[in-house]
This record gives sequence, C-alpha cells and structure tokens, in this order.
Amino acid sequence: MSLASGVSAGMDKNRIIQLAEEKNPRREQADFIYLNQVLQKTIRDTASFTNPIVGASILVPTRNNATSEFDVLVASDESSKPRRPFNPSDVQFRFELNGQPCAAALLSDESGSWITGYADISDVNGKLIGIVELHVDRAVVQWTLFKIVLMVWVFGFGATMIVSVLVDRVMNLQAKANDRNEHDKLIQILEAQLSSMTDEDLLLTKILDSALDFSKCEAGSIWIMDQGQLVLWYTRNLVLEARVQGTRGGIANARIPISPKSIAGHCALSKNIVVLDDVYELPADSTFQFDQSFDQKTGFRTRCMISIPLLGAQGAVLGVMQLMNPAGHKTVTNTPMVDRTADFAILAGQVLERARNANELLMRMVKTAELRDPHETGVHVQRVSGVACHLYKLLADIRNESPILRDQKISVLRVAATLHDIGKVGIPDAILKKPGKLDDSEYNLMKWHTVIGAKLFYGSENALEQAASEIALHHQERWDGKGYPGEIDLSAVGTILDELKDMPHLVGLKGKETPEFARLVGIADVFDALASHRPYKEPWTDEQILSEISKTSGTHFDPEIVQIFLENYVDLKAIRERFQNPHKAPHSI
Repeated sequence: MSLASGVSAGMDKNRIIQLAEEKNPRREQADFIYLNQVLQKTIRDTASFTNPIVGASILVPTRNNATSEFDVLVASDESSKPRRPFNPSDVQFRFELNGQPCAAALLSDESGSWITGYADISDVNGKLIGIVELHVDRAVVQWTLFKIVLMVWVFGFGATMIVSVLVDRVMNLQAKANDRNEHDKLIQILEAQLSSMTDEDLLLTKILDSALDFSKCEAGSIWIMDQGQLVLWYTRNLVLEARVQGTRGGIANARIPISPKSIAGHCALSKNIVVLDDVYELPADSTFQFDQSFDQKTGFRTRCMISIPLLGAQGAVLGVMQLMNPAGHKTVTNTPMVDRTADFAILAGQVLERARNANELLMRMVKTAELRDPHETGVHVQRVSGVACHLYKLLADIRNESPILRDQKISVLRVAATLHDIGKVGIPDAILKKPGKLDDSEYNLMKWHTVIGAKLFYGSENALEQAASEIALHHQERWDGKGYPGEIDLSAVGTILDELKDMPHLVGLKGKETPEFARLVGIADVFDALASHRPYKEPWTDEQILSEISKTSGTHFDPEIVQIFLENYVDLKAIRERFQNPHKAPHSI
C-alpha cells in the first residue's frame, strides 16, 4: 500500500541492505539520502490524517551495542546520523494486525510523549532485514486507539517498494461522510495496494476484505463472470466468524445463471448498483428474490444489501460485489456510503481487469501445450495451480509466515504451477495422444518433458521464471526418491527430445531435496488426474482419492503436505470443481 503513488516503483530492498552493510555509512551517501526522502514523503502524505505521523525511522540489526539489538539506520530527523545505537526507554509489547507481526509502545523523551509503532521488514525470502519505526504525538491520540498505529514496509514482487501506512481511524474514514479529503486519501491507499497485486485470486480476496474494512459491513461476497454464469468466488461473514474462533470465510463454488431473478444477476444485467434496505421486504415490482436459506441455516439475519457491478474500462461486467449490513445503518438508501462504495468498486473493476488480462496471456501460452496433449487443458492447469496455491497458503499459515510474503509467493506459484507441463510441447503426438497406458519405452521418453519444460525458463534471474523452471523439472519427483528426473545440470543437457532420449535417467530426488513448490504441484497434479476421466479409467470417488493419497504419505508425497491435504479436502475439491470449463475472459453484457 502506498499513499497516492507517493513512493515510487523501483525502490529496491538493496537500498537498505547495502547501506546497512557499509562500515561507516554517511549522510551524504545516495542510499541514505533517498531513504530519508522516502521517510519525509511518508510523513507529508499523512499530514491530512486525523493523527498524522510525525517521525519515522528504519532500524537494522545492531553492530553498535544497542540494548534494543537494533541501530537506527535512517531517520526522518535530518540531524540524525546513520548507524546510531537505538536504546529506547519505551515499554513495548507485540500484537498482530491482519496477521502481520508488529508492536507498539509509549515513548517519552525530551521532545515529548509519543505512541510508537514497529513492524518487521523482510526480504522476498522472509529474512528479517530490519524494522520500521514510526510515532504519533500522544497528545492527539487516545491510548485506547494506539494499536492501529502501524506502518508496514514491504519489498514486493517486481522490485517495487510498497509502503503501508494505517493510522488511527484511517480504516474508518467512511464514517466521516463530510470529509471528502480523507475519503479520497483512503481510496488512494487502496488503489496502490490493489494495483500492486497481479494474482487474480488473491486480488478478489483482497478486494472483498478491503471493501468490508472500507464499508464496515458485517458480510460480503464476490461473484465473477465465467462462461455465461456468475460464480460465487469468495465470501466473508464477520458475525459468523466471530462466533467460532479461528474460522474465516473463503472458498465458495456456487454457480447461477445471469438472470434478473437473482439480485446479483439483476445487478450484472443492468450494470447498476442495487441498494436494498431490507432484502426480506423487497419492492413489489422487483424481478428478483432473496434466497433466505443461508440465513435460516446459520441464524444470520441479512438486512441491508448493496450490490455493485465490477466493470472493466470498456464497460464489460467482470463480476458483482455484494456488501451486507453496514454497521450503524438501519437503511442505506441515499446515504453517502453508497456513492463511496461505488468509488471503490470502480477502482476494483479496473485492477481486476488488468489482472484478468495478464491471466489471459498466460492461458494463451498454455494453449500451446493443450493443442498437443488432450489432457493438458486449461482447466487441468488451473485446477493444479489453484490446489497447489491453497496448500501453500495453509502451510504458510501454520508457519505464521507474513501474509505479505505468503501472498507474494502465491503469486509466483500460481503462474509457475500453470506451466508445470509446458515441456510436453517437445514430446511426439504418438505418445501424448495414445489412448491407453504407455509402454516402458514411451514412458521413458515422456519423462523428458520435465527437462524440456525447465530449459524454457533456465538461466533467468527472474523469481517467477526460476520457479517455473524448478516446478517443471521436479514436479514428478517422489518423497522416497523413486521419481524423476533427479538432479539435472540444465546447462549441460539439450533442449529437444532428440538430444535427450539416449541419456540414462538418474536417481530421483528424495524427501525435501525436491523444492517445496514442486512437491505441492506434484500432489495437486496427481489429485486432478485421479479425479478426472481418462480414456482408460473413470474418475475416482472421494473415498478412493483420500485412501490413495493417505497410503502414499511418506512414499510418493511429503507427509506434512498429505496431512494438510486430507484435513482440507473439502476446500481443495471445491477449488478443483470451480474450473469445469476453461476459464475465459468475462462476457460483456
């Protein structure tokens, strides 16, 4: 998240790393000047907030015997010298905001009394390289509100530095209906946050989560256009989540026709916002109805509802967002919140369209393999990618990985997993299109698709292409070492089957020698194959799939991943079933 593009793209984390590694850093150095300017800019950008930031620093692991174990590398105070020991007299304690570790403290010094917030700075590998510190004048902040004073510095995918500033009441700006400046500031924050995301699935999740924060609604959902239908992609119900600790809304898999008989369908067809003060008491002339079955099942009472079309730049309907029961509102008709939620929907539609266009380019590449291999279809790779990404998310949550780092890795995995079998373009049709099982000779030739695919991306320093090469090469490895192709020196092997076919196959990698992304794609690939129809077999039942995956724990698959797979099978099955047909661009209606 940045403030109105105030922090420019291209800010590299190496600015901090390089300055921290200097033995005697000086204020005149370019890295110091640049980072100081970023801090100053951040402070200026919060000047219009209710509680503006008045000071900020970047802390790095100490070499100057600071009691805090951190030195001040750069500070917004221009008189500060780089690499001075940080010895605060404040009383700190840790908490989490949206899963991100952070801390806050009360600090008193000769300059006054401050509320200070801290958050970790990690590189793309999750290694802590520093901490960001900021403070707000305590005189203008109530102690009970300090916990939302937070600034998260994230060095994101694509060498873009994103600065996140969430200050007291920023997430409640919509309550200040008459203060358009603060509303616009929040829209700018959300714009930078959403624009930094390229993964469509993560983006849909973030759009709804941000909309709920923005509107203070109790529940919400996002429908997307797919194959002439509306697909319920993501849901949240904060009331029900609060009833059962640890639960969180998420994966849905309902499909409905685009029809004026449903509220979402009417919204999509009309391309207009639908505002309802009580969905149980609809106007007499309404063509649509509200399905009360969910409320009856859960005990939740849906009252007000705002349904907003998500539109692309040319007016194509990408989906529909629905928000229910805004806090403090018995009705929503003619309230400022409707217009302001519409502002956010315009932004959401724009960034969603950009992500969708990028995904379409990827699927065109997959088409190359699909033309050769009848099993390597768009739905297959989307299923494998979706299941692998969800498994990684669950692993990351168990490990308490930073949500920001987790999402960055998922963005990479999503694309790389989609290309896991791209090397089949180099395998002869006689093998790829054979209706029955392959004989030993054919199977040995088929194995080389892993190397051919890996070579397509080999040698790149780009994290995405490195992951694609890694997954293509190793997604057929086994936990017990009986998979293939094993440890291959890609620089020493050919790129086409004729150059590879006479080479002996090596011993496969064993256990965690296989990269984690490849292990995740491997189990997702087998899951989809078992659940799919083939000329030589019918789809396996859930019981058969669960039994097979369970039996192969510790032999074919990583036992930790198998355990997560079994515990979350319902969600994984729902993800797989989302993709009934190749995912295409949304229809214009």
